Amino acid sequence: DRNNPDRMYAGGVSGGLWISDDAGANWRAYNDMLQNLIITCITQASNGDIYLGTGEYVYGRFTTGDENSGFQGQGIFKSTDNGTTFTRLSSTWDALSSSFKNQWIFINQIATAPSNPKRIYVATHLGFRLSNDSGATWTMSVKLQNGGTVPTGIASDVQVASDGTVLVCISSNLYKSTNGDDGTYVKVSAFPSGGRNYKFAIAPSNPNYIYAAAPGQIQRT
Repeated sequence: DRNNPDRMYAGGVSGGLWISDDAGANWRAYNDMLQNLIITCITQASNGDIYLGTGEYVYGRFTTGDENSGFQGQGIFKSTDNGTTFTRLSSTWDALSSSFKNQWIFINQIATAPSNPKRIYVATHLGFRLSNDSGATWTMSVKLQNGGTVPTGIASDVQVASDGTVLVCISSNLYKSTNGDDGTYVKVSAFPSGGRNYKFAIAPSNPNYIYAAAPGQIQRT
């Protein structure tokens, strides 16, 4: 928790949300009656709001013989009271038709803009999503700088640097925006095809240092 160094949050893809108030020495389950316990990612905005993503896809969805079975999620949950209560965002579940709900059953990663707590980025099994109003509404087809749209496909990760630069990986391709705005994304790199679980980290001290964990390899740029 950015406002309390002793408070920590942990989620499990079959165990729900857990909270520690003593820097990890002890843990308590948040609520076993949360509508969905398949927690795949957690992020906290600069104003303290906490977002939980649900639904395991990257490893669990496929049945190639070397992976486990996954479980569908039910959208994104949000807390505005330091994790005391979580409410599901209706824009990602409750008010949607069955076909539209399918867009939100697997959330791979959530990130927020460092200087704008209302700006939310989400990587899903069907692509990249962007919100400018704390998750009330979403841009489902984010535009590229050249006027096209960011391709659909498995968005395995999205990360935001300390200077606001956004990186999102979709189907082995890395896209970048210097400010995260719609219409500013460009393709900057491609990883070996066939991999799904690409993950990134950006050095807080220098946003020019980017680390990528790809299936079978680790890279630094």
